[in-house]
Amino acid sequence: MTGPLRTEEQILAAGAAAVADFPPLTDRQVDQVVALLGPVRDEVLAAQREHQTTADAA
Repeated sequence: MTGPLRTEEQILAAGAAAVADFPPLTDRQVDQVVALLGPVRDEVLAAQREHQTTADAA
């Protein structure tokens, strides 16, 4: 991984900007996206915590 880690807010803002030109999602589609990305978000946050712990130990 290169460069600094991004905060959760930066990741969410980048995602919002990336989809700004797409038509609005239905409630069902939003529910599907949340269901798919929830575990990914958890994995990313865990990896960031692990990276920070490793960096703090060094």
